[in-house]
Amino acid sequence: MLALECDCLRTLVTIYVFNTDYDMSSEIVFSWIVELLMFIAASLLPSVLMERNANDLDDLKAVLSEELLICEDKHLREKIHHVLRYIDACSATYTVWNGFPLNISLTFSFIGVCVLYFIALLQFTF
Repeated sequence: MLALECDCLRTLVTIYVFNTDYDMSSEIVFSWIVELLMFIAASLLPSVLMERNANDLDDLKAVLSEELLICEDKHLREKIHHVLRYIDACSATYTVWNGFPLNISLTFSFIGVCVLYFIALLQFTF
């Protein structure tokens, strides 16, 4: 997560340099921007995958719950209960620093903060 914060700072510095130094080569700026976007995408990809995994597990629990309601075999009902308890015990919910859930909202929050600082930087520059 610290690397992501440093990358956000590096993004802001790149935008500031691009806005203030007009003699700078556009190839250098373009390569910086592409590198930053690739690093941000690689950093945020786990949160997107975790959200997708959590949604798939929720769908699986819904299907198993429906099957539990219509199932009449006692042995099969016990197995379904066992699977539901296993899914609850081994769910794929992780947090960053025990405070931020690692899901899609973290990605949107990070993008929102970057856009907010980008707008503030453009206001101070012009």
